[in-house]
Amino acid sequence: MYKYGLTNLKIEAESWYVKQIKFSVDDVVEAVAYADKMNCFHLNEAAINFIVAHVDEVRSSGTLEDIPESENIRLEILYSVARMNKKGRTTMTTIWINFQ
Repeated sequence: MYKYGLTNLKIEAESWYVKQIKFSVDDVVEAVAYADKMNCFHLNEAAINFIVAHVDEVRSSGTLEDIPESENIRLEILYSVARMNKKGRTTMTTIWINFQ
């Protein structure tokens, strides 16, 4: 990417895509996995924000089990939910159980 100076183009395309995408409970885990694999920071952030905003729905749908074994993804989701937990919306135990 650096050889041809395409880094900025990748970031701009990713930003545009994130503005256009509408996540659902069923496809957000796939988006997180793709973002992690392709180093798409903005897509990763948007997908995790969706998970945090809809944590109960995502948890009850069973899609959290589909998250790849990557520790980075799981920890990032747990940290994001923990930050939200300070507002009293959910418990970390319910999220952690889904990762076991």
